[in-house]
Amino acid sequence: MHAFPQVRAAAALQSHDAVVGPAEDGGYVLVGLARDVEAFDGVRWSTADVMTQTRAKLAASGARWTELPMLWDIDNRADLARWLALEGVQHREARVVLPDTGR
Repeated sequence: MHAFPQVRAAAALQSHDAVVGPAEDGGYVLVGLARDVEAFDGVRWSTADVMTQTRAKLAASGARWTELPMLWDIDNRADLARWLALEGVQHREARVVLPDTGR
């Protein structure tokens, strides 16, 4: 199986209506659809249960879906610091500006 989530997602869409890559924070890092699926109306975005809500909506829609392995994403300054540390980049070297969203 290919390591890149996008490649794995594209392959999964050959036999599924949807593919989702869950994120550690309760959301997701990737969504792919092979057809129109009613899975997002009424989802309470930016909450820790976005993925749980989406799973329930996918099940209720009768969609065939699969999930990729869980990953983490960059939503705030702490997430960015985590990524910079993993990449070995010193904060003072980074030229990234994030809006202050309060998160």
